[in-house]
Amino acid sequence: IKFDIPVNIRSQTASDVKLKVYNALGKEVGILVDEKLTPGSYEFKWEAAHLSSGVYFYSLEFDGNIIDTKRMILLK
Repeated sequence: IKFDIPVNIRSQTASDVKLKVYNALGKEVGILVDEKLTPGSYEFKWEAAHLSSGVYFYSLEFDGNIIDTKRMILLK
């Protein structure tokens, strides 16, 4: 999962970032990121060996605000 962290207008320091994965029923099935990250481009690999094939969603949150939610399909 690739994403960019923009420069924070209030300050140019690190932002609290959370990247969570949910199943089609809305249950959280994983947290890929829960830390402070500086502005820039990032890529995280989702290890989903323990999950079944299907539709999943990931949500990207900066400083407590959800800024993006996208759908993805897991095929095994």
